[in-house]
Amino acid sequence: TLDGKATTDAGGRTRFGIAENDHPSVTLIGFYTMPVQQALGVALVILTRDYAVPLAIAQIGSQYVANKLLSLGINAGVQRAAEWLQSAVGAIPDGQIGPATLAALSRSNSQTILASLKGKAVEFYQQLAASNPAKYGQYLDGWIRRAEA
Repeated sequence: TLDGKATTDAGGRTRFGIAENDHPSVTLIGFYTMPVQQALGVALVILTRDYAVPLAIAQIGSQYVANKLLSLGINAGVQRAAEWLQSAVGAIPDGQIGPATLAALSRSNSQTILASLKGKAVEFYQQLAASNPAKYGQYLDGWIRRAEA
C-alpha cells in the first residue's frame, strides 16, 4: 500500500510494490519492518533498477502510458509488460524495450495503447485466476480494478 504498510498477497509480503517472492533478499535487510522512510528509499532503488530502467520508463513520452507500463511491470512482470507494449505498437514482442519499440510508441496514439495494455492485463489476470482459482481467484477483482485504473 502507499502508506508503507506491508500486506500479504499472491507475491507474499508486499510493501511499496516490492513482493517478497520476487525479491527475497529484502527480508534479510528487514524491509518489511523498517521505518517507512527507510523502506521507501529501498523500494525506490528496487523499483528503478528492476522495473523503470528495463521498461525505459524515462524515455516514454506519455506519462499515462509510462505509469500504466510501470504498474503492469511490477504486477505482471517486466518482460510480459514489455511484450504487451510491443504488441500494442506493432513492434516485435521480444520483451526488450529499445529504440524500435520507442519509435513505434512515439508514432502511436496513447489512448489506443492504454486500452490495449488494459485489455491484455485483464485477459492475463482472468487466465491466471482460472488456472488456479484457490490461489489467485481472491485477487482477480483487485487485479482487474488495477488494470483498468
